[in-house]
Amino acid sequence: MPPNLQTSRRGNTFTVVLAGPLDERLASGHFSRLLASNSGADELILDVRDVDSVRDSGLAALRLLRHRAHQAGKRLTVVTHDSAA
Repeated sequence: MPPNLQTSRRGNTFTVVLAGPLDERLASGHFSRLLASNSGADELILDVRDVDSVRDSGLAALRLLRHRAHQAGKRLTVVTHDSAA
């Protein structure tokens, strides 16, 4: 199953909801393109609650995203579970 991304923006916060595998398809630069296309946002939230598997390349993509967000002066938050549950 390919990864599924949904995006939304509220004020200065850009949210990416990811479902499916976190793998090399994302490591190819998709996260970086999302970050660049929403350069007006101060905060990037990555919701990975619906990720069903994680590969090394997916972790590498997260590290790259964190690095690029920091370089751009943006805050990155990764949401891994529903705190209301």
